[in-house]
Amino acid sequence: SDVGGVSWEALLFLVYLFFWIFEPLPINENVGKVIKSYLLLKTIVCVLFATLMSAVLWCLSCPLWPIFFVLTFLLNYIPEIGAVLSAFLTLPAVMFDGAIDPNRRVWNTVTLAICGTIIKVVTGNVVEVRLYATRGGQFM
Repeated sequence: SDVGGVSWEALLFLVYLFFWIFEPLPINENVGKVIKSYLLLKTIVCVLFATLMSAVLWCLSCPLWPIFFVLTFLLNYIPEIGAVLSAFLTLPAVMFDGAIDPNRRVWNTVTLAICGTIIKVVTGNVVEVRLYATRGGQFM
């Protein structure tokens, strides 16, 4: 009967949790606009950053560039840490590519590090800030 009681409480908990998750929270209209605007602008920046990083990987003959496009796009939603994490994930793919001459791999790794840093600084500190300032609305 203890198992039955715990099971019943767990079921009730899940039902309450289900309703709580799917019930929209009442928020101010301005807050909703700011959140929607932020997500739209952040998505634009994430697509731009992922596209530029994937173009660099493609130019460096990395066959995994489509996978890194998706990873970079998703990870870039995490401020600052996401871009750094995606950079750390792409480095081994370029550094240890057995199809490329070892000397060329070193060059490709340095090129990726430099281009990735420049792309991150420009998209994160220039483009993103300008987008928020010009299109973010009065609350952003």
